[in-house]
Amino acid sequence: MHLLPPPPPQNTDLLDITYKIRVVFYNDWGASWEALEPIAHTFLKNPVFEVIVLAMPSKVSSNRFYDLGASHCLQTFAHKMHCPVITKEDLDRVCAELRINQEQKHKSYAQVINSLFSQSLQTQTNLLCILGFDKWEENHAFNAMTYLTPSDCMAHYCFTTRPYSGLRPETWHSRHIAIISKLCYVEYGVYAFELHDDVCAYSEDNLRYYDYLFSPTTFHAQVAGAQQKNKSLLTIKVTGCARFDELIAYANSAQTIQQHQASLKPDSVRCPHRIRVLYMPRWGVKETHSTFLSYTKLLLLEAKASRILLHFRPHPNLHDYVVHNQKIMTQAQWDSFKNDVQQNGLWDESPSIIESFSRADVLVSDTSSMLIYAFLSGKPTIYTQGDFRSEVNWWALRVLQGCFIASNADDLLEFLARFRDDYEATFFTRFALRDEILKQNFYFPKNGSTNTILSVLLEDMQKTYK
Repeated sequence: MHLLPPPPPQNTDLLDITYKIRVVFYNDWGASWEALEPIAHTFLKNPVFEVIVLAMPSKVSSNRFYDLGASHCLQTFAHKMHCPVITKEDLDRVCAELRINQEQKHKSYAQVINSLFSQSLQTQTNLLCILGFDKWEENHAFNAMTYLTPSDCMAHYCFTTRPYSGLRPETWHSRHIAIISKLCYVEYGVYAFELHDDVCAYSEDNLRYYDYLFSPTTFHAQVAGAQQKNKSLLTIKVTGCARFDELIAYANSAQTIQQHQASLKPDSVRCPHRIRVLYMPRWGVKETHSTFLSYTKLLLLEAKASRILLHFRPHPNLHDYVVHNQKIMTQAQWDSFKNDVQQNGLWDESPSIIESFSRADVLVSDTSSMLIYAFLSGKPTIYTQGDFRSEVNWWALRVLQGCFIASNADDLLEFLARFRDDYEATFFTRFALRDEILKQNFYFPKNGSTNTILSVLLEDMQKTYK
């Protein structure tokens, strides 16, 4: 297994590849699309690649399938790329145009997809955006009947952000994908928990069918490598993280700096000294790591007292977990909670974390990937510590030096009061450490994470088909 960064990308224009490389980006969770989108953009700039962006449903705690923002992200991306969203009806129409009979239709979607790539009417001729499911059920849930399969897409590579086959329809289990495509794992989150013997996201059971893991840092590569047996076929490459790159670019943008300055000056919309606080708790609220039950009511009271504007960003699994799975809330209580937030701030369901961050002055999270993303965004970040105090690993602990740590309600209220009184001076005590934390704990390839990944695939294709 490779645990060191790969060499800098070659000039891909000189590589001897005369065929098309087809890549599927399997997206079943809207919040993770920002981890894949920059890679898709980079591949689309190279004429060697054909890209399929596939939106799929995901299984949640109650064992039902939901569209967790995947279709919304697909539509947004397709609009951005001036590309239509392809549905089952569209594929069936092309079947009719190709005079494929009804009995052979399902077996011939691969032929249809090839035909769509060859059509010159598309603005983006090497991109297909496909909605991979069409069965609706009550309460916006989906059943597991999907009409598209890995053999329909016939891709050389399939990228996912979550390695959990059990959350996908059976036809898209990793063992089925691996028959057709090489599986590539780009992490949907950032592993920050205290080290355990069994790290679920890196477990051998979850990664046994994967060919590549593109790891954000050497630390994460080492943790992942330790979970694999010696006979593992998984290759781990330290490539940095496209989402990290995007967050750093956001933090360094002139627009972000202007937003920081604007937060110091009350406007006609916000009351004087009323800061916008974005709260992003873990969805497993009965876990010791989640602070949802500890601080949600407190922050709502602060908002109702006009001391803050509360922006609440619910995890896509939160509603199903608290209402259907654990029954911590009834649907009526959930609706009331949502209404309270909307009356005193913003209920933020944007799939884009950067969009959510841009609308807030202070970011609050417990032990989750959002904590790391919040730090990278350049916004003041408060870490609400869970009941289990030794809950982060040493890598995350180093990053937390750039955050404010609230061990209880009094700590949280004190930090918010300090930000109201002197936002800039309060933030500077942590912001001054930022550059050194980035230097010591993150990996940013000179050519960017996405180009590094592209180079790995090009080299792999040359070795495979030479």
